[in-house]
Amino acid sequence: MYLFEGCFFRARHIKESDAEFIFKLRKSDRAYGLNPISDNINDQIAFIKKSIQGFQEKKSAYLIIEDTDFQPVGAFRFSNLNKDNANYQSLISASNLQPNIILETIFCVYQIFFEVLNLKINPEMAVKNKASRVIRLHQKMGIAIELSKDENFTYFEISRENFFLKKNFYNKIGYRLKESAKFIEHFGIKD
Repeated sequence: MYLFEGCFFRARHIKESDAEFIFKLRKSDRAYGLNPISDNINDQIAFIKKSIQGFQEKKSAYLIIEDTDFQPVGAFRFSNLNKDNANYQSLISASNLQPNIILETIFCVYQIFFEVLNLKINPEMAVKNKASRVIRLHQKMGIAIELSKDENFTYFEISRENFFLKKNFYNKIGYRLKESAKFIEHFGIKD
């Protein structure tokens, strides 16, 4: 079941059969400090089972990003999903991921925050400093504002105002939520 999709990607909830993909991704040079749960893939499977439970309880979502050929190319997690707040974290992508997929995925996450959940507050996120490419990506997109930095993390606020200022630009280059009905249905989001 695809929870939402853009023009260049689809996002579905993780399945146990994704364990090897996640395990290898977290052991790759693309992990930027997102280490595997352990060196045992069975621990990754157990973590996925817990994530599935959180999804069933409508508390969180561990999502696999697929390209338009239905190939997994990345993953991230939503947590604290409600009408007052939401978070996303642990964005990780395969080396063969096209840049437009990751940019549109991030843009659509922001769109879910401000147009689907209709958050009035600016969510905050922390990105590991090892993920310098991810930090630069958020800075270049012009929506997240860097708040502070310590020895391990760079902290951002995802700006509602900046999202709406930049929305037309991203829409013109083809980035937008095409479908989010399953996300809305699963999490029981109502106006």
